[in-house]
Amino acid sequence: MEAVFIKRKSIMAVTVLFIFALSFSTSTAFAAASLQSTPTTNSDQITINGNSYTQAQIEDANNRVSTFQETNNRLPTYVTISGNKIPINDFLPYLEENSDTNSEGTGNTGNTGTTINGITYSAAQIKDAINRVNAFKATNNRLPSYVTISGNKIPINDFLPYLEENNNPTNNSTNTSTNNSSSGVSFTSAQINNASKTVKTFVESNNRLPNFITINSYQVTMPQFLQLMTQNILNIYNGLKSTVTLSTVSSPSSATGNFTSANIYKSEYIKIATSVDSFIDSNGKAPGYVSSTLGNIKFDTLVYTFSKILTYQATNNRLPSYVSVTSSIIQDDTSNNSSDGVLRPIYIFSDNINSKTYDNERINLLVNALKALGATAYNSGAGTDNYAILRNTPSNALIVQINGGVCAGTIKDMASAYYKGLVGTKEVFMVFTEGATKITGLAWMPRAHDDNFSPASFTGLANPDLYLLNNGYNYYEGYTNSLVNILAQILYQEATS
Repeated sequence: MEAVFIKRKSIMAVTVLFIFALSFSTSTAFAAASLQSTPTTNSDQITINGNSYTQAQIEDANNRVSTFQETNNRLPTYVTISGNKIPINDFLPYLEENSDTNSEGTGNTGNTGTTINGITYSAAQIKDAINRVNAFKATNNRLPSYVTISGNKIPINDFLPYLEENNNPTNNSTNTSTNNSSSGVSFTSAQINNASKTVKTFVESNNRLPNFITINSYQVTMPQFLQLMTQNILNIYNGLKSTVTLSTVSSPSSATGNFTSANIYKSEYIKIATSVDSFIDSNGKAPGYVSSTLGNIKFDTLVYTFSKILTYQATNNRLPSYVSVTSSIIQDDTSNNSSDGVLRPIYIFSDNINSKTYDNERINLLVNALKALGATAYNSGAGTDNYAILRNTPSNALIVQINGGVCAGTIKDMASAYYKGLVGTKEVFMVFTEGATKITGLAWMPRAHDDNFSPASFTGLANPDLYLLNNGYNYYEGYTNSLVNILAQILYQEATS
Protein backbone atom coordinates (compact mmCIF):
# COMPACT_ATOMS: atom_id res chain seq x y z
CA MET A 1 0.00 0.00 0.00
CA GLU A 2 1.48 3.36 -1.02
CA ALA A 3 1.84 6.34 1.26
CA VAL A 4 -0.18 9.50 0.67
CA PHE A 5 0.43 13.09 1.73
CA ILE A 6 -0.82 16.71 1.53
CA LYS A 7 0.51 20.20 0.69
CA ARG A 8 0.43 23.26 -1.58
CA LYS A 9 2.48 26.26 -0.46
CA SER A 10 2.32 26.17 3.30
CA ILE A 11 1.24 23.95 6.14
CA MET A 12 -2.00 24.74 7.88
CA ALA A 13 -0.60 25.12 11.34
CA VAL A 14 -3.79 25.98 13.09
CA THR A 15 -6.45 23.64 14.18
CA VAL A 16 -5.62 21.59 11.28
CA LEU A 17 -2.41 19.81 12.32
CA PHE A 18 -2.45 16.81 14.65
CA ILE A 19 -0.20 14.01 15.80
CA PHE A 20 -0.99 11.10 18.08
CA ALA A 21 0.89 9.28 20.71
CA LEU A 22 1.25 5.56 21.20
CA SER A 23 2.80 5.81 24.63
CA PHE A 24 0.95 8.05 27.02
CA SER A 25 3.40 8.94 29.77
CA THR A 26 2.06 12.22 31.06
CA SER A 27 5.47 13.10 32.41
CA THR A 28 7.30 12.48 29.11
CA ALA A 29 5.71 11.97 25.70
CA PHE A 30 2.66 14.14 26.19
CA ALA A 31 3.80 16.55 28.85
CA ALA A 32 4.08 19.36 26.34
CA ALA A 33 0.58 18.71 25.05
CA SER A 34 -1.05 19.08 28.43
CA LEU A 35 0.90 21.93 30.02
CA GLN A 36 -0.79 25.28 30.50
CA SER A 37 1.13 28.39 31.43
CA THR A 38 0.27 30.51 34.43
CA PRO A 39 0.49 34.29 34.05
CA THR A 40 2.95 36.00 36.35
CA THR A 41 2.84 39.65 37.28
CA ASN A 42 4.79 42.42 38.89
CA SER A 43 3.69 45.97 39.54
CA ASP A 44 4.07 47.04 35.90
CA GLN A 45 4.22 43.94 33.71
CA ILE A 46 2.22 40.75 33.22
CA THR A 47 4.07 37.78 31.72
CA ILE A 48 2.09 35.21 29.72
CA ASN A 49 3.74 32.40 27.77
CA GLY A 50 7.14 34.07 28.18
CA ASN A 51 6.10 37.48 26.83
CA SER A 52 5.61 40.57 29.02
CA TYR A 53 2.75 43.03 28.58
CA THR A 54 1.79 46.29 30.20
CA GLN A 55 -1.28 46.74 32.37
CA ALA A 56 -2.80 48.85 29.59
CA GLN A 57 -2.32 46.05 27.04
CA ILE A 58 -3.93 43.51 29.38
CA GLU A 59 -6.84 45.85 30.01
CA ASP A 60 -7.31 46.39 26.30
CA ALA A 61 -7.27 42.61 25.71
CA ASN A 62 -9.82 42.18 28.49
CA ASN A 63 -12.11 44.69 26.83
CA ARG A 64 -11.83 42.97 23.44
CA VAL A 65 -12.52 39.54 24.91
CA SER A 66 -15.54 40.91 26.80
CA THR A 67 -16.88 42.57 23.64
CA PHE A 68 -16.45 39.35 21.68
CA GLN A 69 -18.20 37.32 24.40
CA GLU A 70 -21.12 39.76 24.56
CA THR A 71 -21.51 39.65 20.76
CA ASN A 72 -21.07 35.90 20.24
CA ASN A 73 -22.19 34.41 23.58
CA ARG A 74 -18.88 32.60 23.89
CA LEU A 75 -15.21 33.25 24.47
CA PRO A 76 -12.84 33.61 21.50
CA THR A 77 -10.31 30.87 20.82
CA TYR A 78 -7.46 33.23 21.60
CA VAL A 79 -6.69 36.91 22.12
CA THR A 80 -3.97 38.83 20.28
CA ILE A 81 -1.69 41.14 22.27
CA SER A 82 1.20 42.94 20.60
CA GLY A 83 1.03 40.51 17.66
CA ASN A 84 1.11 37.41 19.88
CA LYS A 85 -1.81 34.98 19.77
CA ILE A 86 -2.54 33.86 23.34
CA PRO A 87 -4.81 30.80 23.75
CA ILE A 88 -7.83 31.87 25.75
CA ASN A 89 -7.18 29.20 28.39
CA ASP A 90 -3.80 30.80 29.08
CA PHE A 91 -5.44 34.22 29.37
CA LEU A 92 -8.40 33.16 31.51
CA PRO A 93 -6.70 33.56 34.93
CA TYR A 94 -6.05 37.22 34.27
CA LEU A 95 -9.32 37.73 32.42
CA GLU A 96 -11.26 36.41 35.41
CA GLU A 97 -9.20 38.54 37.80
CA ASN A 98 -10.08 41.69 35.89
CA SER A 99 -13.67 40.88 34.98
CA ASP A 100 -16.82 40.13 36.95
CA THR A 101 -15.76 38.31 40.10
CA ASN A 102 -19.12 36.60 40.44
CA SER A 103 -17.74 33.43 38.86
CA GLU A 104 -19.00 30.15 40.23
CA GLY A 105 -16.69 28.09 42.41
CA THR A 106 -16.10 24.36 42.28
CA GLY A 107 -17.67 23.64 45.66
CA ASN A 108 -21.18 22.45 46.39
CA THR A 109 -23.38 25.55 46.58
CA GLY A 110 -26.49 23.71 47.69
CA ASN A 111 -29.73 22.81 45.98
CA THR A 112 -29.73 25.90 43.69
CA GLY A 113 -26.52 24.91 41.90
CA THR A 114 -25.93 22.47 39.05
CA THR A 115 -22.53 20.78 38.88
CA ILE A 116 -21.13 19.83 35.47
CA ASN A 117 -17.63 18.40 35.11
CA GLY A 118 -16.77 19.41 38.67
CA ILE A 119 -17.87 23.06 38.39
CA THR A 120 -21.09 24.39 39.89
CA TYR A 121 -23.29 26.87 38.01
CA SER A 122 -26.35 28.84 39.09
CA ALA A 123 -29.83 28.17 37.74
CA ALA A 124 -29.65 31.45 35.82
CA GLN A 125 -26.41 30.41 34.13
CA ILE A 126 -27.86 27.04 33.14
CA LYS A 127 -31.01 28.69 31.78
CA ASP A 128 -28.92 31.17 29.77
CA ALA A 129 -26.83 28.34 28.32
CA ILE A 130 -29.97 26.39 27.37
CA ASN A 131 -31.36 29.46 25.58
CA ARG A 132 -28.11 29.90 23.65
CA VAL A 133 -27.98 26.24 22.64
CA ASN A 134 -31.61 26.34 21.49
CA ALA A 135 -31.00 29.54 19.50
CA PHE A 136 -27.98 27.93 17.81
CA LYS A 137 -30.00 24.81 17.00
CA ALA A 138 -32.85 26.87 15.55
CA THR A 139 -30.43 28.73 13.28
CA ASN A 140 -28.18 25.85 12.21
CA ASN A 141 -30.47 22.79 12.50
CA ARG A 142 -27.91 21.08 14.69
CA LEU A 143 -26.45 21.26 18.18
CA PRO A 144 -23.20 23.14 18.79
CA SER A 145 -20.08 21.17 19.70
CA TYR A 146 -19.93 22.83 23.10
CA VAL A 147 -21.54 25.53 25.24
CA THR A 148 -19.57 28.11 27.23
CA ILE A 149 -20.61 28.93 30.81
CA SER A 150 -18.57 31.33 32.92
CA GLY A 151 -15.63 30.91 30.56
CA ASN A 152 -15.72 27.10 30.68
CA LYS A 153 -16.28 25.17 27.45
CA ILE A 154 -18.62 22.27 28.20
CA PRO A 155 -18.84 19.51 25.51
CA ILE A 156 -22.43 19.36 24.31
CA ASN A 157 -22.69 15.67 25.22
CA ASP A 158 -22.00 16.57 28.88
CA PHE A 159 -24.68 19.27 28.74
CA LEU A 160 -27.36 17.19 27.01
CA PRO A 161 -29.04 15.82 30.18
CA TYR A 162 -29.79 19.37 31.36
CA LEU A 163 -30.83 20.48 27.89
CA GLU A 164 -33.21 17.52 27.49
CA GLU A 165 -34.59 17.95 31.02
CA ASN A 166 -35.55 21.56 30.29
CA ASN A 167 -36.79 20.93 26.76
CA ASN A 168 -39.01 18.08 27.97
CA PRO A 169 -40.61 19.45 31.16
CA THR A 170 -43.15 16.64 31.39
CA ASN A 171 -40.40 14.10 31.90
CA ASN A 172 -39.51 14.33 35.58
CA SER A 173 -37.35 11.24 35.68
CA THR A 174 -33.58 11.49 35.98
CA ASN A 175 -31.69 10.49 32.86
CA THR A 176 -28.94 8.04 33.68
CA SER A 177 -27.66 7.67 30.14
CA THR A 178 -27.71 9.60 26.92
CA ASN A 179 -27.63 8.31 23.37
CA ASN A 180 -24.94 10.68 22.10
CA SER A 181 -25.02 9.33 18.57
CA SER A 182 -28.66 10.29 18.11
CA SER A 183 -28.49 13.54 20.10
CA GLY A 184 -25.37 15.06 18.51
CA VAL A 185 -23.87 15.16 15.04
CA SER A 186 -22.64 11.73 13.99
CA PHE A 187 -21.29 10.17 10.80
CA THR A 188 -21.41 6.69 9.33
CA SER A 189 -18.32 4.62 8.66
CA ALA A 190 -18.83 5.10 4.91
CA GLN A 191 -18.99 8.89 5.28
CA ILE A 192 -15.74 8.94 7.27
CA ASN A 193 -14.08 6.63 4.75
CA ASN A 194 -15.11 8.84 1.84
CA ALA A 195 -13.79 11.91 3.64
CA SER A 196 -10.53 10.03 4.23
CA LYS A 197 -10.15 9.58 0.48
CA THR A 198 -10.51 13.34 0.01
CA VAL A 199 -7.93 14.14 2.70
CA LYS A 200 -5.50 11.58 1.27
CA THR A 201 -5.87 13.03 -2.21
CA PHE A 202 -5.44 16.57 -0.93
CA VAL A 203 -2.24 15.69 0.95
CA GLU A 204 -0.72 13.96 -2.05
CA SER A 205 -1.48 16.97 -4.27
CA ASN A 206 -0.51 19.76 -1.84
CA ASN A 207 1.94 18.21 0.65
CA ARG A 208 -0.04 19.56 3.59
CA LEU A 209 -3.23 18.89 5.49
CA PRO A 210 -6.39 20.77 4.56
CA ASN A 211 -7.75 23.15 7.21
CA PHE A 212 -10.96 21.14 7.36
CA ILE A 213 -12.98 18.52 5.53
CA THR A 214 -16.69 18.79 4.72
CA ILE A 215 -18.76 15.77 5.78
CA ASN A 216 -22.51 15.85 5.20
CA SER A 217 -22.42 19.69 5.07
CA TYR A 218 -20.46 19.96 8.36
CA GLN A 219 -17.00 21.55 8.43
CA VAL A 220 -14.73 19.19 10.41
CA THR A 221 -11.28 20.31 11.56
CA MET A 222 -8.28 18.00 11.28
CA PRO A 223 -8.10 17.33 15.05
CA GLN A 224 -11.78 16.37 14.98
CA PHE A 225 -11.22 14.27 11.87
CA LEU A 226 -8.35 12.44 13.55
CA GLN A 227 -10.73 11.35 16.30
CA LEU A 228 -13.40 10.33 13.78
CA MET A 229 -10.89 8.20 11.86
CA THR A 230 -9.43 6.72 15.04
CA GLN A 231 -12.80 5.60 16.36
CA ASN A 232 -13.87 4.33 12.95
CA ILE A 233 -10.73 2.22 12.62
CA LEU A 234 -11.30 0.74 16.08
CA ASN A 235 -14.99 0.08 15.34
CA ILE A 236 -14.11 -1.74 12.11
CA TYR A 237 -11.38 -3.74 13.87
CA ASN A 238 -13.84 -4.81 16.58
CA GLY A 239 -16.57 -5.69 14.09
CA LEU A 240 -18.84 -2.81 15.08
CA LYS A 241 -21.01 -0.88 12.64
CA SER A 242 -21.58 2.11 14.89
CA THR A 243 -21.73 5.73 13.81
CA VAL A 244 -19.11 8.07 15.25
CA THR A 245 -20.14 11.25 17.06
CA LEU A 246 -18.43 14.54 16.19
CA SER A 247 -16.76 16.00 19.28
CA THR A 248 -14.91 19.19 20.13
CA VAL A 249 -11.19 18.45 19.72
CA SER A 250 -8.53 21.14 20.05
CA SER A 251 -5.26 21.30 18.14
CA PRO A 252 -2.14 19.91 19.81
CA SER A 253 -0.04 22.34 21.83
CA SER A 254 2.88 21.55 19.57
CA ALA A 255 3.42 19.19 16.66
CA THR A 256 6.93 17.81 16.35
CA GLY A 257 8.33 14.39 15.71
CA ASN A 258 11.23 12.42 14.30
CA PHE A 259 10.76 8.97 12.82
CA THR A 260 12.05 6.59 10.18
CA SER A 261 9.89 6.03 7.09
CA ALA A 262 8.80 2.39 6.98
CA ASN A 263 5.76 0.13 7.32
CA ILE A 264 3.84 -0.52 10.52
CA TYR A 265 1.65 -3.59 10.80
CA LYS A 266 -1.98 -3.79 11.82
CA SER A 267 -1.25 -4.81 15.41
CA GLU A 268 0.78 -1.63 15.91
CA TYR A 269 -1.52 0.85 14.18
CA ILE A 270 -4.44 -0.54 16.20
CA LYS A 271 -2.43 0.10 19.39
CA ILE A 272 -1.67 3.62 18.16
CA ALA A 273 -5.34 4.25 17.39
CA THR A 274 -6.32 3.03 20.86
CA SER A 275 -3.77 5.33 22.49
CA VAL A 276 -4.81 8.35 20.42
CA ASP A 277 -8.48 7.76 21.18
CA SER A 278 -7.72 7.56 24.91
CA PHE A 279 -5.54 10.69 24.81
CA ILE A 280 -8.16 12.79 23.03
CA ASP A 281 -10.88 11.52 25.36
CA SER A 282 -8.83 12.50 28.42
CA ASN A 283 -7.41 15.81 27.19
CA GLY A 284 -9.93 17.18 24.68
CA LYS A 285 -7.19 17.79 22.13
CA ALA A 286 -5.08 15.85 19.67
CA PRO A 287 -1.58 14.71 20.66
CA GLY A 288 1.34 16.51 19.07
CA TYR A 289 3.03 13.21 18.30
CA VAL A 290 2.70 9.51 18.98
CA SER A 291 5.43 7.08 19.95
CA SER A 292 5.93 4.07 17.69
CA THR A 293 8.57 1.54 16.70
CA LEU A 294 9.57 4.01 13.98
CA GLY A 295 10.03 6.92 16.41
CA ASN A 296 7.75 9.83 17.27
CA ILE A 297 5.21 10.33 14.49
CA LYS A 298 3.88 13.87 14.44
CA PHE A 299 0.25 14.84 14.19
CA ASP A 300 -0.09 15.71 10.51
CA THR A 301 1.66 12.53 9.38
CA LEU A 302 -0.66 10.56 11.65
CA VAL A 303 -3.75 12.13 10.08
CA TYR A 304 -2.43 11.28 6.63
CA THR A 305 -1.51 7.71 7.62
CA PHE A 306 -4.96 7.02 9.07
CA SER A 307 -6.57 8.46 5.94
CA LYS A 308 -4.64 5.87 3.92
CA ILE A 309 -5.85 3.07 6.17
CA LEU A 310 -9.50 4.02 5.69
CA THR A 311 -9.08 4.66 1.97
CA TYR A 312 -7.85 1.07 1.68
CA GLN A 313 -10.79 -0.10 3.81
CA ALA A 314 -13.25 1.72 1.54
CA THR A 315 -11.80 0.06 -1.56
CA ASN A 316 -11.19 -3.45 -0.24
CA ASN A 317 -13.78 -3.74 2.55
CA ARG A 318 -11.09 -4.71 5.06
CA LEU A 319 -8.33 -3.06 7.03
CA PRO A 320 -4.87 -3.32 5.48
CA SER A 321 -2.29 -5.73 6.93
CA TYR A 322 0.19 -2.86 7.10
CA VAL A 323 0.47 0.82 6.20
CA SER A 324 3.47 2.86 5.12
CA VAL A 325 4.45 5.84 7.28
CA THR A 326 6.44 8.37 5.27
CA SER A 327 8.12 11.57 6.46
CA SER A 328 8.64 13.25 3.08
CA ILE A 329 5.07 13.85 1.90
CA ILE A 330 4.01 16.53 4.36
CA GLN A 331 6.64 19.23 4.15
CA ASP A 332 7.66 21.60 6.90
CA ASP A 333 6.57 25.15 6.21
CA THR A 334 9.35 27.62 5.36
CA SER A 335 7.14 30.50 4.26
CA ASN A 336 7.25 33.87 5.97
CA ASN A 337 3.77 33.71 7.41
CA SER A 338 3.37 30.62 9.56
CA SER A 339 6.32 29.90 11.83
CA ASP A 340 5.74 33.01 13.90
CA GLY A 341 1.95 32.94 13.59
CA VAL A 342 1.80 36.13 11.52
CA LEU A 343 -1.57 36.68 9.90
CA ARG A 344 -2.05 37.25 6.22
CA PRO A 345 -4.09 40.39 5.47
CA ILE A 346 -7.55 39.33 4.26
CA TYR A 347 -9.22 40.93 1.23
CA ILE A 348 -12.89 40.06 0.74
CA PHE A 349 -14.94 40.70 -2.39
CA SER A 350 -18.09 39.23 -3.88
CA ASP A 351 -20.10 38.67 -7.01
CA ASN A 352 -23.12 40.84 -7.70
CA ILE A 353 -25.47 38.60 -5.70
CA ASN A 354 -28.36 40.63 -4.25
CA SER A 355 -27.72 44.38 -4.41
CA LYS A 356 -24.65 46.56 -3.93
CA THR A 357 -25.92 47.62 -0.52
CA TYR A 358 -26.73 44.13 0.73
CA ASP A 359 -23.63 42.55 -0.81
CA ASN A 360 -21.40 45.13 0.89
CA GLU A 361 -23.22 44.61 4.19
CA ARG A 362 -22.46 40.89 3.89
CA ILE A 363 -18.78 41.66 3.33
CA ASN A 364 -18.64 44.19 6.17
CA LEU A 365 -20.16 41.72 8.65
CA LEU A 366 -17.38 39.28 7.84
CA VAL A 367 -14.71 41.99 7.96
CA ASN A 368 -15.87 43.09 11.41
CA ALA A 369 -15.97 39.52 12.72
CA LEU A 370 -12.41 38.97 11.52
CA LYS A 371 -11.23 42.22 13.10
CA ALA A 372 -12.77 41.10 16.39
CA LEU A 373 -10.50 38.05 16.20
CA GLY A 374 -7.46 40.29 15.68
CA ALA A 375 -7.13 39.91 11.91
CA THR A 376 -6.52 42.65 9.34
CA ALA A 377 -9.43 42.50 6.89
CA TYR A 378 -10.66 44.72 4.06
CA ASN A 379 -13.83 45.09 2.00
CA SER A 380 -12.62 44.96 -1.60
CA GLY A 381 -16.08 45.57 -3.00
CA ALA A 382 -19.05 43.83 -4.59
CA GLY A 383 -18.88 43.06 -8.29
CA THR A 384 -15.10 43.60 -8.30
CA ASP A 385 -13.06 41.92 -11.03
CA ASN A 386 -11.23 38.97 -9.48
CA TYR A 387 -8.18 39.46 -11.71
CA ALA A 388 -7.87 43.07 -10.52
CA ILE A 389 -7.91 41.80 -6.92
CA LEU A 390 -5.19 39.28 -7.71
CA ARG A 391 -3.02 41.95 -9.31
CA ASN A 392 -3.49 44.66 -6.68
CA THR A 393 -3.15 42.84 -3.37
CA PRO A 394 0.11 42.12 -1.53
CA SER A 395 1.99 38.88 -2.09
CA ASN A 396 1.00 37.47 1.32
CA ALA A 397 -2.73 38.24 0.99
CA LEU A 398 -5.59 35.85 1.66
CA ILE A 399 -8.22 36.62 -0.98
CA VAL A 400 -11.78 35.59 -0.14
CA GLN A 401 -14.28 35.46 -3.02
CA ILE A 402 -17.98 35.26 -2.09
CA ASN A 403 -20.06 33.66 -4.84
CA GLY A 404 -23.83 33.59 -5.26
CA GLY A 405 -23.57 30.59 -7.58
CA VAL A 406 -21.10 28.01 -8.83
CA CYS A 407 -19.54 28.29 -12.27
CA ALA A 408 -17.70 25.26 -13.63
CA GLY A 409 -15.73 27.48 -16.02
CA THR A 410 -14.51 29.72 -13.19
CA ILE A 411 -13.32 26.73 -11.17
CA LYS A 412 -11.61 25.29 -14.24
CA ASP A 413 -9.93 28.64 -14.90
CA MET A 414 -8.47 28.72 -11.37
CA ALA A 415 -6.23 25.78 -12.29
CA SER A 416 -4.73 27.54 -15.32
CA ALA A 417 -1.08 28.51 -15.34
CA TYR A 418 -2.02 32.17 -15.89
CA TYR A 419 -4.35 32.32 -12.89
CA LYS A 420 -1.91 30.48 -10.63
CA GLY A 421 0.82 32.83 -11.78
CA LEU A 422 -1.25 35.76 -10.51
CA VAL A 423 -1.95 33.94 -7.25
CA GLY A 424 1.73 33.28 -6.63
CA THR A 425 2.33 33.16 -2.86
CA LYS A 426 -1.16 34.45 -2.05
CA GLU A 427 -4.01 32.24 -0.90
CA VAL A 428 -7.49 32.15 -2.44
CA PHE A 429 -10.55 30.92 -0.54
CA MET A 430 -13.98 30.44 -2.16
CA VAL A 431 -17.26 31.04 -0.32
CA PHE A 432 -20.58 29.92 -1.84
CA THR A 433 -23.74 31.41 -0.38
CA GLU A 434 -26.90 29.54 0.52
CA GLY A 435 -28.81 28.67 -2.64
CA ALA A 436 -25.71 27.97 -4.71
CA THR A 437 -25.34 24.40 -5.94
CA LYS A 438 -23.57 22.26 -3.34
CA ILE A 439 -20.36 20.93 -4.86
CA THR A 440 -19.28 18.59 -2.07
CA GLY A 441 -19.63 15.07 -3.46
CA LEU A 442 -21.03 16.39 -6.75
CA ALA A 443 -20.01 14.11 -9.63
CA TRP A 444 -20.59 16.58 -12.49
CA MET A 445 -21.02 20.34 -12.73
CA PRO A 446 -22.34 21.35 -16.18
CA ARG A 447 -21.17 24.49 -17.91
CA ALA A 448 -23.07 27.58 -16.73
CA HIS A 449 -25.62 29.03 -19.16
CA ASP A 450 -23.94 32.45 -18.97
CA ASP A 451 -20.36 31.16 -19.38
CA ASN A 452 -19.12 33.25 -22.32
CA PHE A 453 -15.38 32.83 -21.68
CA SER A 454 -14.68 29.08 -21.74
CA PRO A 455 -13.78 27.35 -25.03
CA ALA A 456 -16.66 25.87 -27.00
CA SER A 457 -15.42 22.35 -26.24
CA PHE A 458 -15.90 22.85 -22.49
CA THR A 459 -19.13 21.20 -21.32
CA GLY A 460 -18.59 20.99 -17.59
CA LEU A 461 -16.36 19.77 -14.79
CA ALA A 462 -16.21 16.44 -12.97
CA ASN A 463 -15.90 16.43 -9.18
CA PRO A 464 -15.61 20.22 -8.75
CA ASP A 465 -14.95 19.90 -5.00
CA LEU A 466 -11.89 17.72 -5.52
CA TYR A 467 -10.80 19.91 -8.42
CA LEU A 468 -10.64 22.95 -6.12
CA LEU A 469 -8.96 21.09 -3.26
CA ASN A 470 -6.42 19.37 -5.46
CA ASN A 471 -5.38 22.73 -6.90
CA GLY A 472 -4.88 24.15 -3.42
CA TYR A 473 -8.11 26.11 -2.91
CA ASN A 474 -10.30 25.61 0.13
CA TYR A 475 -13.98 26.52 0.10
CA TYR A 476 -17.06 26.99 2.30
CA GLU A 477 -20.61 26.44 1.06
CA GLY A 478 -24.12 27.21 2.27
CA TYR A 479 -23.06 30.55 3.76
CA THR A 480 -25.55 32.96 5.31
CA ASN A 481 -24.94 35.98 7.54
CA SER A 482 -25.98 33.91 10.56
CA LEU A 483 -22.82 31.83 10.03
CA VAL A 484 -20.48 34.83 10.03
CA ASN A 485 -18.61 33.87 13.21
CA ILE A 486 -18.06 30.29 12.05
CA LEU A 487 -16.70 31.45 8.70
CA ALA A 488 -14.55 34.10 10.39
CA GLN A 489 -12.90 31.41 12.53
CA ILE A 490 -12.20 29.30 9.45
CA LEU A 491 -10.74 32.25 7.54
CA TYR A 492 -8.61 33.22 10.52
CA GLN A 493 -7.15 29.73 10.50
CA GLU A 494 -6.60 29.95 6.76
CA ALA A 495 -4.81 33.29 7.19
CA THR A 496 -2.34 31.77 9.66
CA SER A 497 -1.58 28.74 7.50
